[in-house]
Amino acid sequence: MTLSRCPAIGCEMPTNPGMFMCRPHWFGLPKPIRDRVYQCWRAYLRDRQSEQLIDHAEICDEAIRFTAEKEGRAPPGPADQRAARLRLRLLADMRAERGAAS
Repeated sequence: MTLSRCPAIGCEMPTNPGMFMCRPHWFGLPKPIRDRVYQCWRAYLRDRQSEQLIDHAEICDEAIRFTAEKEGRAPPGPADQRAARLRLRLLADMRAERGAAS
């Protein structure tokens, strides 16, 4: 079982597979944000659409931003935002697929 690290700025607490944040940070989020993280992830698992994965990454970015602001830390910059990185990766994949089909 591989543990990952909580994405909250400055947190080194490990998280179990399938968990987005460590317990203290997760329950420090407002319930509507937690619900939206779950909702977007379930929608992606159900339909496997890249747009839904981007929706999930955007709400995760919001949760990380919220936690940083709550703790008085600087929020992540654009290069650290999941949604932006995911969009670039999906765009590169689509371009590669088009190139391979030509």
